[in-house]
Amino acid sequence: MIPVKWYISIMLFAGAVTFVYGIANGDIKTILGSFLFTGIGGGAYLLYRKPRIGTISIPKASQQINEVLQSPPVILQREVETPVEPLVKPDPVSADSSFSKAGDCLPLPLKSENPPNKVDQRNWAWLISIGVVLSLCIVGTVIYAYSSNKASTLGQAGGNSAGISKALLDEAKAGDAAAQTSIGRAYWQGTGVPKDYVQAVYWLRKAAEQGNPGAQLGLGIIYDGELEEVKDVPQDQAQAALWLRKAAEQGNGIAEYLLGHLYASGRGVPQDYVQAVAWYLKAAEHGEMKSRAESELGRLYAHGLGVALDYSQAAIWYRKAAGQGDSDAELGLGTLYSRGSGVPKDNVIAASWFLKSADHGNADAQMLLGILYGSGTGVSKDYEKAAVWYHKAADQGNDLAQYNLATLYVSGQGVPQDYGQAAAWCRKAAEQGNTDAQTALGGFYEGGRGVEQSYVEAYYWFNIAVAGSKGEEREKLVSARDYAATKLTSTDLSQAQTRATDWFTAHPVQR
Repeated sequence: MIPVKWYISIMLFAGAVTFVYGIANGDIKTILGSFLFTGIGGGAYLLYRKPRIGTISIPKASQQINEVLQSPPVILQREVETPVEPLVKPDPVSADSSFSKAGDCLPLPLKSENPPNKVDQRNWAWLISIGVVLSLCIVGTVIYAYSSNKASTLGQAGGNSAGISKALLDEAKAGDAAAQTSIGRAYWQGTGVPKDYVQAVYWLRKAAEQGNPGAQLGLGIIYDGELEEVKDVPQDQAQAALWLRKAAEQGNGIAEYLLGHLYASGRGVPQDYVQAVAWYLKAAEHGEMKSRAESELGRLYAHGLGVALDYSQAAIWYRKAAGQGDSDAELGLGTLYSRGSGVPKDNVIAASWFLKSADHGNADAQMLLGILYGSGTGVSKDYEKAAVWYHKAADQGNDLAQYNLATLYVSGQGVPQDYGQAAAWCRKAAEQGNTDAQTALGGFYEGGRGVEQSYVEAYYWFNIAVAGSKGEEREKLVSARDYAATKLTSTDLSQAQTRATDWFTAHPVQR
């Protein structure tokens, strides 16, 4: 049996050691474990000093204890430093024992007026047993936390899921940039550990400050926050541009492309299409983003952004990227063929490129393919196929496809006539700011087709559509809106106008 004071000392020492270790390693689980160690040690100390708090009564000995208490020569005190072993065969007439039955309770010595304090040994056995069990649980928790945080498998750079050994962690702590990058990417990508962008930034920054281009790229992507949803790390596009530039200047192709994209969009840097072209040209020479850079160069040439407008050059760059399966380039090249810009006009070839892009999941290409099938341009007219492609694009949120699909449900071409479906798809497009869909939805509510008739809703959607229309169309919408207003009470009109104002606040830009 471990002496009580040793047990208390061990618990308090363990609490101190685990607390220091937790602070040194930034491990909250270990720190919490240290509090439990200390709490158990402190609780045991209190019981040791004041055993009445945790004393367990022994019913069988109560009568004998009363007899002893009535004996003048005996001075009883219940506090002890160490428990006394029970007598196996006590002598009923012995002066060393006040009990006649062995095993019922502890003996009470009568040797002096100031005897050493004694406590029921079974109380301490009970307390120590519980303490040992709790201690084992705590030790197990701390070991698990340590193994989970330090010895669990973390993906290596490039997606290797073999894990990270303690040796690699030691290398990272010693300042090895490659090891730091590996750990940072593991936390960034959630390989072997839950995603933790704070830890990712911590390790990537250490490596990035040593000039590691992979770490600089990672920091740039995380701070940009456009390619993925980032938690717990504030978006900072200026920081994104800073780190992407450092990586790009070392020839990292992905960083070159992303930096060009920042210049094209004006995120984190002043918008500068000339700079965008320069970085896209670098990225188009090599790397994983080669085809994307080529596609962007085609787009800039097709719109004369950062370079002189040149459809022939646009077609060249689009064709390079389209040959590698880039869906935007396939769409762009198809558009040039449909217009005869930089290449001979050919709707059949245009349709073939749209089909390639649509098969790669490009929603705009799917929508355009629906238009071609609906009109019979470059392909045989087929409303059913038009509806199929409109539906694919509409499911991806393409508002033009949603509106066009609604028109098919109204006419019953390619799909069964269904005003309910027409109104539903019009609503999806209208909520994205599609003026045609807003006008149509207002008409559905005015006439009660596919929806419950409501002049309040008709006024609301006509009012919104007015802001996005021009000329004669605008005048028609104003008339329709004002007619719906005559059907409303002043309260309903006020509420509809308030809703429209709220919508304009949330959608300040009208197409």
